[in-house]
Amino acid sequence: MSDYTGFREIGVNLDALVATVEIRRPPHNFFDSALIAEIGEAFERLDADPACRTIVLAAEGRSFCAGADFSKRLDTGTVQEAARSGAGRHLYKEAIRLYESLGIVPANMYSAYFEDAFKAAGLQVRSSDPIGSEWLEYSEEQQARSSKELLHIARMRRLKGRIVAEFGQEAYDVILAVDLWHLYLLIGKLSSTIYTLRKSS
Repeated sequence: MSDYTGFREIGVNLDALVATVEIRRPPHNFFDSALIAEIGEAFERLDADPACRTIVLAAEGRSFCAGADFSKRLDTGTVQEAARSGAGRHLYKEAIRLYESLGIVPANMYSAYFEDAFKAAGLQVRSSDPIGSEWLEYSEEQQARSSKELLHIARMRRLKGRIVAEFGQEAYDVILAVDLWHLYLLIGKLSSTIYTLRKSS
């Protein structure tokens, strides 16, 4: 059996073909490149483990993930960050590595595809609850997060040449997609679903 100990920001448990990767930064689990790097490493190792068929990403605390840790934003991708063990990669490059490990393809955006995957892994859907825009509306009222993301998108589009030259087209596309994703959730062009699963009897 593979060893999944040694992580600082996450916990990994593998039982009966189902792996649970738990983010351990309560109460709000803000992410930075160190956290994304560990999740990416765990997913890559689990992907190569024949004893793992399904990965469940969970989190301790009040919030699953309240967004990026902007207190470390000035360090992200710099020499200072590279000096920290395991965190030398740029945050969004780590996100790209995570997406590749997850094997995200268009089919993954459809609930029927997800539910078929659950069944194939020996799991049953106990409940399925769509998430509307209420949480994002509240966040916008309290912190104006979406307004900041809209401003960020405008600046990225205006400065595209400079950003692509410094970080590359791939990183630019990922950063822009993250901001657009949140806005699309707010206006209903995308929607999320919370599943409660149980092992098939």
